[in-house]
Amino acid sequence: MTAVPKKDPYREKIVAPPFSTGGGGINFENKVQTSFVVLMLTNGFAPGLPSWPITKVQVQGKHHGYNVDDFIVTASNGTRAAKLLGQVKHDIAITNNKTFIEVIAAAWRDFNNPEVFDQSLDKIALVTGPLKGTDLEVREVLDWARNNSEVDFFKQIQLARFSSNNKREKLKIIRTQVDKCAGTTVSDKKLWLFLKSFYLLSFDLDFKDGVNICLLRTLIHQYAPEKANGIWAQLLLEVQEKIKVQEKLHWMAYPMKSLSHLKH
Repeated sequence: MTAVPKKDPYREKIVAPPFSTGGGGINFENKVQTSFVVLMLTNGFAPGLPSWPITKVQVQGKHHGYNVDDFIVTASNGTRAAKLLGQVKHDIAITNNKTFIEVIAAAWRDFNNPEVFDQSLDKIALVTGPLKGTDLEVREVLDWARNNSEVDFFKQIQLARFSSNNKREKLKIIRTQVDKCAGTTVSDKKLWLFLKSFYLLSFDLDFKDGVNICLLRTLIHQYAPEKANGIWAQLLLEVQEKIKVQEKLHWMAYPMKSLSHLKH
């Protein structure tokens, strides 16, 4: 009997049409992507990036050289631009499982590709549904990396009364996957730089009356009173159509004033 070769999770993902793999309805990923379109239309900012208005939202970026490809948000101050690369996984555990291995491998690949990622400005985000249990502490580990020097960060992680075994274990999981993807033991400095650029964002967009959707509808309401629900639904469909044809959504194509003209 011929052995079936195992899939290598560290290899680059093969491009597949997003609707060929199922889940083509208005799902969690679609809502996350649309939430950034709403922020773009209302002159909003993106998590992790400088407080510059969002000017472009790109969906399914694999065809443009990205491995973290569910969305690419660009913000600009007119002279400089910064990008947020996003991978959406509604249910994920921060363990040595196949899905998380693939997320870290894609993030590490883009982080080290200067053609798609500027380490001084750009960020990478794993966007999830509500986090569970011990995974909540991963956000704090990443925050410590951003707010401490390399040396202080690793000292802080090891402090028994300040850190925890769970934080150390989660960091070990990330380091293990980064080392495997890199094919070598990555230095503390390189890992620290990666952690500073990596965000774990939790959305509750799977709940119809959740906080995120309420805030998004409130933003839309500022520009189109009494049409917030209808415009949110229409934007979901518009983004879904953009995914089918692999198009970008630009601020210029959707000026803020157009919100008041969208129909229910």
